[in-house]
Amino acid sequence: MRNIEINLNGVRGESAFFSKMRDAFCLPNYFSANFDSLDECMRDLSWFLEHEVNITVKNLEKIKSNNKKLYSEIYESFEIYKEYWKNHEEKNVVFIFK
Repeated sequence: MRNIEINLNGVRGESAFFSKMRDAFCLPNYFSANFDSLDECMRDLSWFLEHEVNITVKNLEKIKSNNKKLYSEIYESFEIYKEYWKNHEEKNVVFIFK
């Protein structure tokens, strides 16, 4: 099992968010720091050998007070990833929000 924690405390813009995602998920070299590229990577995760992946997202709500647009984009993206992985048997990916 792989446990990944993403602490979004202090994230105020897209570049900081993408940097945290790159680091937390060890995203491949083709990741180009935008939501389309992130979507592609998050629906792949083939570089993780583990079947079970637990993803804990911390402090997402803190982004809302500083950047509502970014908060909405991130929230919607995580909802898409949660739904995507519900329907795939090759990996058991669980999202936990704190």
